Amino acid sequence: MSTAPALTWLQDAGYQFPSDPTSPADLITAISAAATAAPELTVLDGDANSVMIAPASGPLAGSLRYLFGVSASGPNSGQVAHETATQGNYLYCGFSPDSGASSLTNGWDSASNPFGAARFSKLFKCSGSVTGGSTTRPDRLYMVRSAEGLALFCRSDNGDRWRAGVLGAIMDPVFDVAGERFGNPAAGAGRLYGMFSNGSDDINDSFWSSVTKFGGRDSAAHGPKFGVFSPDNVGAFGKVKRDWTWASGGAGLVDHIGNRIYPRGVYRRDGGSGEALGYLRGICIAGDVVGRTPIQDDQARDLGVIFSGSLTVPADGLAFYNLGVA
Repeated sequence: MSTAPALTWLQDAGYQFPSDPTSPADLITAISAAATAAPELTVLDGDANSVMIAPASGPLAGSLRYLFGVSASGPNSGQVAHETATQGNYLYCGFSPDSGASSLTNGWDSASNPFGAARFSKLFKCSGSVTGGSTTRPDRLYMVRSAEGLALFCRSDNGDRWRAGVLGAIMDPVFDVAGERFGNPAAGAGRLYGMFSNGSDDINDSFWSSVTKFGGRDSAAHGPKFGVFSPDNVGAFGKVKRDWTWASGGAGLVDHIGNRIYPRGVYRRDGGSGEALGYLRGICIAGDVVGRTPIQDDQARDLGVIFSGSLTVPADGLAFYNLGVA
């Protein structure tokens, strides 16, 4: 059971549309605009190719920092995480749990840690090619955010293709109720810091049915990735895996408007002992939905939001559920 506060996940009121979806600079401008419009977030630093975002308030406002970057050359290969490939004109995401800085120490795409000596997850790819054509460029984007976590979703309108990155204090520990065992006690209590992305792959309509799809990981340079700072070696951003799958069906928890929400699955270290590390924090499995839909109680009050990777057909969903499902 986590000792961290419950998260309140909120979605953007509408999409942000890059003025020119083939322009890396316009994509960064749209991400900055989405963060600026969100009361939970603040933009601290950036340029034409990158933006650093932080929680605007709460216990992690002075520590947690998110980073998004895109350029024609891509990031230095030493700053990409796990098997992710360095490629130009793709959006990348990463974060520092405890930087606390108001500006980057080094360029987002340099050979050195952008956050200097602070911990850095390195970078996961989280979009298709900005310049690759209508099936890969990010025509629109939106955020789901909380005081301690951020999700960015990008859509290529041609073919209804979605990519995403989810990052921050997004994991509840399984056994260690204190969360990270070292580091800043206030920032570590009850939390694990992690990040997952679908890479440049499309988010599959049934991504929960395969451990190598969104919310899981595969070994391809362009594919889904998941990493977490280890609770017992907090400088190590290690691979995690899910060894469970789920297919739509069964009763689940049904909200006031018919959405079906299911329990969270446990994530484990990828390799070695396969130790269970944690659950997604306030993020649950959802039954098939189209697009994004609010989760509501019997008085029509919003309890969160469900995202699916399709605006055209019912698809698997991520339920950002504010009351939590154990």
